[in-house]
Amino acid sequence: MKKTIKKVIAAAMALTLLGGLPLPTGGKSILSAPLTADAANSGIEVAGVKITADNCGDILGNGVFSYDETSGTLTVNGDYKDTEFDRILITADIPLTIVIAKDSTIKIPEASFVRSTSDITVKGDGKLTLECLDGFEVERGGNIEVRYTDLDIDTYLSAFKVYQESSSVVKPESTLNFIFSDIRIKGHENDTDNSTILGFDHYKFQHCYIKAPERFKYENHQLRTSSGGQLLDLTISPCFVPGDINQDGKFNLIDIVALTRYMVNVLPDNEDPDYIKRVGDIYNTGDGITNEDFMVLYAWWQNHGTPYYGAIPVLSFTLDENNGAFKDVKPTGEYLNTSRSTLRGAYLSLIDTPDEPVEAKWGDVSGDGAVKMNDAVLIMQSLSNADLFGLEGSEDTHITAKGQYYGDVESNGNGITPSDALQIQKYLIELVDSLEPDNSNDK
Repeated sequence: MKKTIKKVIAAAMALTLLGGLPLPTGGKSILSAPLTADAANSGIEVAGVKITADNCGDILGNGVFSYDETSGTLTVNGDYKDTEFDRILITADIPLTIVIAKDSTIKIPEASFVRSTSDITVKGDGKLTLECLDGFEVERGGNIEVRYTDLDIDTYLSAFKVYQESSSVVKPESTLNFIFSDIRIKGHENDTDNSTILGFDHYKFQHCYIKAPERFKYENHQLRTSSGGQLLDLTISPCFVPGDINQDGKFNLIDIVALTRYMVNVLPDNEDPDYIKRVGDIYNTGDGITNEDFMVLYAWWQNHGTPYYGAIPVLSFTLDENNGAFKDVKPTGEYLNTSRSTLRGAYLSLIDTPDEPVEAKWGDVSGDGAVKMNDAVLIMQSLSNADLFGLEGSEDTHITAKGQYYGDVESNGNGITPSDALQIQKYLIELVDSLEPDNSNDK
C-alpha cells in the first residue's frame, strides 16, 4: 500500500506541472489603511458616523466596523444591536465591498442595513445574521454580488432591493448575482405587496440555486410566488459537484491535478481559491483542504467511492444527482492502516537558484547544486510555456542548455520530456535510487 500511495502522489504531481507554475496567490490583510482626504470625504457613513482617517480602524469604537480605503472594504467583525436606530446603518456613494470576517449578528429592526448609490459586493468566511427593516439596497444602475457568503436575513420589508430616486431619469439595468452562497431569507407580511427581493432586471445564480420555494416566477422586477403573490421566505443553497475543481460539471483526473496545484499554492489565474476550498473539502467538511481530501477524491475517481490512506475509516456514500452533494455518508466500520506520511512533504519547497556557481549533477535542472522539486517544475514549465521558460525564454529562471542536459535522466538521449520530470519526483520520494542515466529501477 505504501508503494502504491507513493506512485499515486508522484503521478498526480507530474500531471500538476503540465500547466506551468504561475505566481502563488496570497491572502490580503483586512487591516485598515490610512485614509486620504478624498476617501475621508467619500460619503461612507456607519450609524451616522462619517469615516475619517482617525476612526477608520474602528469606526464606532466598539471593534465591529472598520474600513480599508485601498480595497474599498468595510469589515464586519462582531455583533451590533440598536433597536431604536431608524435610519440606514451603512451608506456609501462609491463601490463598496462588505466582508463578514467572523460570525456576526446585526439587529436593527427599525433600520436598513446598507444602501449605496453604486455597486455592493458581500463576501467573507463568517456568517451574518441580520434582523432589519431593509437589507441590501442599491440605486438603479448599481449591482449586488454575494460571493461565498452565509447570510441569515430576517427582514420586515426587503432583503435585496433596487431603489430609484427619480423616475424621470433613465438609468442602466441592475443585476443581483449570487455565487456559491448559502442564504436564508425570512420576510413578514406588509402592506407594500412587495417581495423580499425586488427591483433587479437580472438575477444570476452561480454554483447555487433557489432551494425553496420550489416554484416561483419573475414578474414586475420581482421574484414572486408561482401564483403571483408576495415571495417572503427564500432559501438559496450551494449546488456543485464535489471535487469539480475546474468547474466543468464533472469530477475526473483533471480535478486531481488542479487540487494538487491548490495545495502548493500555485494556482493559474483562472482558478478561484475560494471555490476550490469549498468543493474540495470532502473528508471532514469545514477543516479546509487536507491530505485526506486529496486521497479521498483520488480514491473516489479511481475506485468509485472507497477512500483510503492512513488510518482513515472506509466510508460509503452516494452522489445526489439533483444538487451534486454527498448523501448517505456513513462509516462501514473498517479502517485502512498505512503510513501517515504527509503529502505536502512530498512536494518539497521551491527554492530560488543561488548566485554562486555549483557543481552539476544529474537531475539538477535549475543549476543550484541540488535535486529538488523545482527541477521537475522547470522541465514541465519549459515544455508547456516555452516562450517564458524554454531555452530562449523571457523569464530569468528559464531552462538552460546545461539544465536540459542534466535533466535528461529517463531514457537518456531523447531530450527532456515529462517522463524526466516524473523520474526526478520518483527519486525525491525514494522510488528510484539514482538519477544516473539508464537507472530507473522502481522500489
